[in-house]
Amino acid sequence: MKTRTALLLGSITFAVSISVIAETPKQPKKVRSDISELLKLTEAFTPFLSTGPQDCTGQDPCPVTVVMKTVSYGGVDYCVAGLPSQLKFTNPGGGSQKIIWTLDRTVLGNSSLEFSESYGIVPVDDADKQINPDKRLTPISFRAINVHGKQGEASYVTIILQRPSTGAPQLCATGDPKIVNY
Repeated sequence: MKTRTALLLGSITFAVSISVIAETPKQPKKVRSDISELLKLTEAFTPFLSTGPQDCTGQDPCPVTVVMKTVSYGGVDYCVAGLPSQLKFTNPGGGSQKIIWTLDRTVLGNSSLEFSESYGIVPVDDADKQINPDKRLTPISFRAINVHGKQGEASYVTIILQRPSTGAPQLCATGDPKIVNY
């Protein structure tokens, strides 16, 4: 019997842990969610996902430090990215502003860290198209543009890879921080 676990953190207060169990190739996969484990997992990760709001007013580019940590849960070490819960910008309509996210380290444990080359910052809830992902500047920094054309907010996620010395790369857990134009 094989067990694979996927961790999806779509929000600081909401996490979903799904275990997929494949008993044999002929039997359909069974998907189960263990609510008590989900709550424990959420409690373990939540304090590390947000570093509080950050004011980016008057900063172009706005420098954002991503705090990388290892969180142990159930005997497994997980890579976690701590981001400001909000990036605040004033004066909507006053022109676009660059944002540069930088990881606070290049190595975590025995693994190297890096932004996904093409998808380091991904807008999630951006009805007014205020976030324009630009490019990875270095393996540990990624730039995007806040179009800053309207008042409102947009959510995004970071795609940060943890590359162990052997084996496949893994995604680091993250929350869903917001860019807010006041």
